[in-house]
Amino acid sequence: MTTHTFDEETLPLVLDAGFDCLEHATGLTDETIRRVAEAGIPVVTTLVNVDEFETYASQGEKKFPAYAAHMRRLRAGRYDRTRDAHDAGVRLLVGTDSGGVLGHGIIHDELDELDGAGLSATEILEAAAWAPRRFLGAPGLEDGAPADLLVVPADPREDHRILRERATWCSAVARSRELIVRAAPAAEPEPGRADDLAPPHRVAR
Repeated sequence: MTTHTFDEETLPLVLDAGFDCLEHATGLTDETIRRVAEAGIPVVTTLVNVDEFETYASQGEKKFPAYAAHMRRLRAGRYDRTRDAHDAGVRLLVGTDSGGVLGHGIIHDELDELDGAGLSATEILEAAAWAPRRFLGAPGLEDGAPADLLVVPADPREDHRILRERATWCSAVARSRELIVRAAPAAEPEPGRADDLAPPHRVAR
């Protein structure tokens, strides 16, 4: 059970109700950060969405000045709030809340926002890949586990921006000390066209 929440006053109510995940959570305070960390509840960051708060504030300022001021405060504190939550042990999950005001395909912009909040490249990868898999109960790098692989020309643990580069997509299954890989062509196959994949081959782990 998850909830989209922005305001400081709603977060204690959400935590009391036992929600499993928080989307946005821009209203986190020192006290609610402590509670979220202790409860092990993840936060989906959506910093690209929060960056739009200035637009919403400007649109509503004439009629709702208090609302506009509040939205601007939340936007101004977004990096500090994210970094404080991370430092307190809150599990961050990458998200964008796209598909409404914001178009799809902006996940890399969210990674850049986490960089702006002070997370390292490895911490950004954790929030983008491993932490969401654990939260959803998907297996990690373990025997028999399926995986989708992105093969990139450099190490994203050094610089997350390499993930913007054109990459090779593969599907794989981990078995014993090998990865059994089916490499895709330059473009991903159309749905239902598994025959477009190259024959499987083994890669030593």
